[in-house]
Amino acid sequence: MIFAIFHAFAIWGAIFFEKLHFIKTAFVFFIYLIFSIIINDPLLHLVTDVKDLHGKAYGSAFYIEGKNYFYINPTDSMMNTNLVMLAIVVVLFWASAFFRLKEKEI
Repeated sequence: MIFAIFHAFAIWGAIFFEKLHFIKTAFVFFIYLIFSIIINDPLLHLVTDVKDLHGKAYGSAFYIEGKNYFYINPTDSMMNTNLVMLAIVVVLFWASAFFRLKEKEI
């Protein structure tokens, strides 16, 4: 699935950017990655109202209360939902790249 998202994003970037498409696509990808990492902790604090909550984007989280560590893992249905949403994003990238390519008439 990871290959599919990279493939869809690379094709989308190659079609949507006219010049230096590889560099621009990589730049957009890393900007999104940095943004999702930076915004993750404040979003977790906003949603849960726990002070020492840390976690991965789209994954598990943990918080510390005194000397106890508490882990919050996503359920199987949440992981399935993530996979379905990822598949939808891949299909949307491929579809938008296809219609843009069709518009260019190459």
